[in-house]
Amino acid sequence: MSLRKLLTTFLSGLVVSLPIIVTLAVLVWLVVVAESVMGGALAFLLPEGAYIAGMGLIVGIGLIFAVGMATRLILFQSMVDTAERQLNRIPLVKTLYGAVRDLMGLLSNQDKSSRFSKMVLVTWPGVPMRLFGFITLEDFSALGIEAEGDEVAVYLPLSYQIGGYMALIPRQYLKPVDMKLEEGMRFVVTAGMSRPQEAPPHDGDPPSGQ
Repeated sequence: MSLRKLLTTFLSGLVVSLPIIVTLAVLVWLVVVAESVMGGALAFLLPEGAYIAGMGLIVGIGLIFAVGMATRLILFQSMVDTAERQLNRIPLVKTLYGAVRDLMGLLSNQDKSSRFSKMVLVTWPGVPMRLFGFITLEDFSALGIEAEGDEVAVYLPLSYQIGGYMALIPRQYLKPVDMKLEEGMRFVVTAGMSRPQEAPPHDGDPPSGQ
């Protein structure tokens, strides 16, 4: 086998295995962090010799599940709102906490008021090019920003990067795209290398190619 074929075979294996390795590495990191934090607390609270490895992870998962159940209670929601108001008084903590909270709300689709799930194509007059973006805000009145015409805030993500641009763009230059948030973001971030999976054919549909 030639060197070129060896390199091609290696790259093919890397393309398949690397996403799996990275995903497993992130999961292992989360498990280690949960076990380290909760395990250290349990080892301090429990009698000597009572702590068993793995208890920290189990307790961490249980606490997260308990918090999820508690969010349905009005009293707990009131406590969370009070805690958020206190956090919002601390400059640096307010920025970090707000960014993480909003991001998790968007990705989990729990922020029902969010427009981030609306994917659009941005077209510039006289420019033979279109950009993928996501509408993030349509009403600026609460921010004290005066929109020029029918402007909306559009997030333009960068491929293979975490960052992007936020631009105020007139609605007339936007064309809605019928694509889910996860599919659209994955398509843009991977520069089009990741494509939505085709839906399975319905019963009675003729096979492709006929």
